[in-house]
Amino acid sequence: MLPKTQIYFLGCVFLFVFQGINAQSPWVRTKAGAYAQLAYQAIPAYDRLFGASDSDFNIEGGSVTEQGVQLYGEYGLTRNNTLICAIPYRFITAPKRTIGLPNPVYEQTSSTGLGNVSVSLRHGLRNRRITWATTLKVELPTYTNKGEPHRGYTSFTVLPMLNAGMGFERAYWFAYSGYGLRSHQYSHLVDVGAEGGVHLRNFWIIAATQWVKSMKNGQVQLPDPTVNLSLYVNNQEWCSYNFKVIYEHSRFWGVNASFAGAAWAHLVPKSPAWSIGTYFKWD
Repeated sequence: MLPKTQIYFLGCVFLFVFQGINAQSPWVRTKAGAYAQLAYQAIPAYDRLFGASDSDFNIEGGSVTEQGVQLYGEYGLTRNNTLICAIPYRFITAPKRTIGLPNPVYEQTSSTGLGNVSVSLRHGLRNRRITWATTLKVELPTYTNKGEPHRGYTSFTVLPMLNAGMGFERAYWFAYSGYGLRSHQYSHLVDVGAEGGVHLRNFWIIAATQWVKSMKNGQVQLPDPTVNLSLYVNNQEWCSYNFKVIYEHSRFWGVNASFAGAAWAHLVPKSPAWSIGTYFKWD
């Protein structure tokens, strides 16, 4: 049997980790410079969720599968300002209770469509040794709940961030922190993370971590997680690990792969997740 820490490492955070490479970095694109990425994302079937105080939730009626594709892009508006956009399209299958207690009956249901589309503006600051930037990210409630499994939050999210990092000839690191405001009585959140990578021939080997803490100041009623699957519900939080590999075929395009796991989490799935994509850039 695996030690508890290793089991927790398999718990993955699908909703936030798979952004574009360096999505929270302090570096801006050159004027009219562009980066575009198309990625396939998947979390295999899971029937357990992280719960509070080292306890897990078992999902009633079967397992949940999440898949999706995401288009991510950056464009240099000016020398110091970059526009960023992420458009996720999700495919989710999950059990749904059709007959209630005492003898519940479930059927498999699906939800397909947009997740939370996000738009960000990054502003580069003057720097000497360390590169600094500010980023304002807005997530849109492009998903509306129609009795299907959730594909996103039914709220606006406004997340201002401060970004800092350093780049070397064959390595880099950056860190960021922000405070997210959510509408529709969802709790606000703190988002802190860091990333570092080294360049080996045509490859970048990257490790990252993200800590999301709910302020638990929202009034949205928390549904039964074993029935409502904890897909994009209030008060989700985690500390995650992310490993990435980028293969640079040329200065213009390449491919990347990512794996994410949670060292600690609350109300998110316990299952390994991964992403693979291809990108094009012009600077």
